[in-house]
Order: sequence, then structure tokens, then C-alpha cells
Amino acid sequence: RVRAAVAAALAAHPLARVLPELRPAAEPAPAPGHAAFPALTLLGVYQELYLLAQGEGDLWVVDAHAAHERALFEHLTRALGAAPPAELPEPELLHLTPEQTARLHERGPELQAWGLTIEDFGAGLARLRTLPAALAPLNVPRLHEQLVESALGDGPDPRRDVLARLACAPALKAGMLDLGRGQAVLDALAACEHPWACPHGRPTVLRLSERDLAHAFGRRGARDVQRGRDAAPTGGPGVSGS
Repeated sequence: RVRAAVAAALAAHPLARVLPELRPAAEPAPAPGHAAFPALTLLGVYQELYLLAQGEGDLWVVDAHAAHERALFEHLTRALGAAPPAELPEPELLHLTPEQTARLHERGPELQAWGLTIEDFGAGLARLRTLPAALAPLNVPRLHEQLVESALGDGPDPRRDVLARLACAPALKAGMLDLGRGQAVLDALAACEHPWACPHGRPTVLRLSERDLAHAFGRRGARDVQRGRDAAPTGGPGVSGS
């Protein structure tokens, strides 16, 4: 159901030609310290970026970019290494800083294990020979440079840095949403193993309980209004006491 919803929602969008298809993990699991993420029903779109949804009786505000980024990140994580690396028709010559060259010597075998082959060419140069097959078709500006910059950056986990960076660029931006795409993003987020934050640590959702909303409006709950139990204010102009 999730795969069909995502495919139908994104098929008409220009990004559909370059975005990887979103697939849920085989065994979605709740993040530590959180309950399982519920299925959400889209109510509307706010400011062309935020999804207003309901689930488990509460109101949810979802950052569509962060949610889509999380779903893409998990898709790329699962797809990495699933196919042989893509060899470039011509090795690409890249300039490296001394720090990047040192990290290449440290990380070369690790990078090659997941499909990224970078060879030291001497004199501050390197040759990029292969890319992970899952990353090669991404329509990301400066894809090769971004791959190398992240893989040879100063972060402790180059693999994660690469995937987090590449998941951000193609994720839906403000103005790209409609109701169909919005629901597809909610479904894809619910299928993630760690749906509560994007790969960079920003939250994907804000949850407002029905109880808190009722309290903010001075009510006991929405059902009291439906059943005629709401106490009418007294003493105001044009309002008679009960």
C-alpha cells in the first residue's frame, strides 16, 4: 500500500524521474524511547511545507521536507551495496586537500567496500573510478564532488554523512506539495525505522494532543461540544446565563 501510494503521488512530479522509489523497511521498528509511529491521515497543507494530519486522536504537524529526507535516507541506506558499483566511463580527476588525502589513505578500503573507489593520484589529486549503484542516478548538483567531500570529511561516520547529504538535496521543498504527495510522505514516514527525526537530527513531527487543545480553548474536550455539554459563558454582552 505504501509503495503504491508513493509511486502514484510522485509519478506526475518532475522529481519522479530522478528520485529513488521509497520502500518501507522490512521490519519497521520504533526508535528507542518512542512509541511506534502511527498511521496518519492528511488534513491539509500549511505554508506549502507543513502537513497537518490526524492520528491516534491527536493533531500532528509534519515537516514534509524533513520527513521525505528521512524516508530517502533509509531507502538509500538499504539500497547501498545491494548492487555492484557503477564504474565511471572515464575516471574523474579531483583535487584533494592534504587532510582529505590523509583520510583517503585511512578510509580507502572502507569506502570501496560500499562502492566508492577513490585512488590517490599524487600531487593533491585523486581519481574517482566507481560510485555506489544506488547513488549514481541521483540528480544532485555536483554529485561527485559532494560524495567525495562527505566521504573524506571530518565526521566519524563517512557512510552516514554521504547518505544524509545526498538525501537532503532531492527531498520535497516548499511549493512542491499537494494532498496526494502529502499523504504519500506521511505513509513513507510511518514505514521508516526511525521516523521521529531527519538524518541531521531535526524533528520531523510535532504532536498536539486533543486534551491540550481542549484545555487551551477552555473546554473539557471536543466531544462535550458535540453532545451539547459545553458550558456557555455568562455575563457577556448578548449572552444569557443558563
